[in-house]
Amino acid sequence: SLFVDDPPVTLMLGNGNTLPIKLVDAESGAAIPDCSVALAHLAAADEKKTYTSDATGRILVEDLAAGTYAITAKDDQYVPRDAEVLAEVLSYGQYSPEAVIPMTKGAVIRGRVYDSETGLGVGNCELLLRAADGVLNLSTFSDDATGGYVYTCVPPGSLKVNLPAKPSSFRGDLVGPVRGATDEQNPHDLYRVLHVESGEVVEQVDFAVRSGITLQGVVVDANLEPIAGARVDVNGGMGPDSAR
Repeated sequence: SLFVDDPPVTLMLGNGNTLPIKLVDAESGAAIPDCSVALAHLAAADEKKTYTSDATGRILVEDLAAGTYAITAKDDQYVPRDAEVLAEVLSYGQYSPEAVIPMTKGAVIRGRVYDSETGLGVGNCELLLRAADGVLNLSTFSDDATGGYVYTCVPPGSLKVNLPAKPSSFRGDLVGPVRGATDEQNPHDLYRVLHVESGEVVEQVDFAVRSGITLQGVVVDANLEPIAGARVDVNGGMGPDSAR
């Protein structure tokens, strides 16, 4: 029992609000376990908390403040069908409906960057993967040993694999089974346009390149004195591999 002279007692109570979440395969409805989910209140979006789905694909998040939450999911094999799902957590004592997150099995894209003359792999080339809607923007590098590269868990849809060329190191030659072209805005860049389906594995999205040559020289004035800081333009307009 409590008496008048006893020290005050402070009780810390959770607000009792919970949000059930379930992650499912968008096609089969099967549960997706071990999927990472980030939850953020829209009023404090920078304060995210991360949870992992159980064997039944479910997560029960407890002690939440009432309001609207943004849910984003991340998995090694699946991608969320929707970039973000909003869920409403109701006030204390009210049941918040289960937030179902449909996930789509990601595609895999594999390819290789190689020297068109020797067939050897060209490593450390940056490749950019972009979606037609501009939302997706991923970067990877070709392997030093083989020139190979791979993108996993790619969202289905229309995509562009871009190889930003470095004119000082190589020129691009297009080869391979996938239609490609040079970029109109960046004529030294190469790209492949693809359309991938859920779970599809696309192979041989290859890029062949030719090694460039190294030009060395000295810029001089009329008196044959070296000019520091002079700009030198290399131009192919006068013929193959021409310079000025």
